[in-house]
Amino acid sequence: MFFQGPIQPATLPSFTPRERDMIPLLAIPRKVAARRLSCSESNVKAISTNICQKLGVVDRQSALVRLAAAGVAIEVMETRNT
Repeated sequence: MFFQGPIQPATLPSFTPRERDMIPLLAIPRKVAARRLSCSESNVKAISTNICQKLGVVDRQSALVRLAAAGVAIEVMETRNT
């Protein structure tokens, strides 16, 4: 499932190819993102930190808000109540 915020004009910084691979996965657990990117969880954390720094935010949640406001599609996982 993907969430896409309203498309508004926004200036986003330039991202490396690996950061662009990671951006749609910011909302899912690091372990899952690491499997999808075929890398370690610590690598996912480092990439996420770089993305946050470039966006001028302090955490992934703030990065998601900023990216969604810019119209970037983000993958979200459905949760089940048991």
